[in-house]
Amino acid sequence: VTVSELFRRRGVVVENGSVYISAPNRGINLPPLNYDGKEYDESKLDEHWAYEAICFVRKKGLLEGTSETEFSPDKYMRRGMFVTVLARLSGEELPAKAAGFSDIDDNAYYASSVAWAVQHKIVNGEYDAQFGPNEFITREQLCVMLDRYAAYQEEQAKIKKEGVTSFTDEEEISPWARESVTLMVQSNVVNGTTDGAFLPQNYATRAEVSAVLQNYCEQMEHPSLWKQFIFWLFGE
Repeated sequence: VTVSELFRRRGVVVENGSVYISAPNRGINLPPLNYDGKEYDESKLDEHWAYEAICFVRKKGLLEGTSETEFSPDKYMRRGMFVTVLARLSGEELPAKAAGFSDIDDNAYYASSVAWAVQHKIVNGEYDAQFGPNEFITREQLCVMLDRYAAYQEEQAKIKKEGVTSFTDEEEISPWARESVTLMVQSNVVNGTTDGAFLPQNYATRAEVSAVLQNYCEQMEHPSLWKQFIFWLFGE
């Protein structure tokens, strides 16, 4: 276990050039890097709190199961998979060029989706940089990517700002993510916890991502979903 890993589990992102003398306990206790979330009894999937959202994303072809018989709602979402979901949501043709990250193989299933996301500034990419496609996406990272997606689709103006505006753990939200988190929460696309926290460094589960996608699509009345439905109904 490294010092960086211990800090990460407390929700502290260690930055170059900064000095850290402690990692105070603020109620954050992230799991180890190799822990990918809880198993769920798939025979009771219709009892899961996100079942409606799970049905929504599966019907729209945004998020598939982890196998033919499992959806794994309480497993964490990986960054490469989330970018793939956004690419599917757009309904656009993906570029054939490389993604531009040293840790992404050109043959990976998410390679074209990441390249698409870089092209439209949904993620930042530089050659020889790393994207971390197999890392789990945090709740604040999810907000940033979805906010950038909304900006690319010119849909930010449609977002209704009706939700909460503050959290008990606001100081834990990274400065670069605060604007996006605020927008996504005020729009009720992403929700905080019942005790008023946001938990920005916590990993987003597949169920949470499903709920976020349903919230976003219903608010935007996303046109790409209608295009996908028409294609399914009539073909090209």
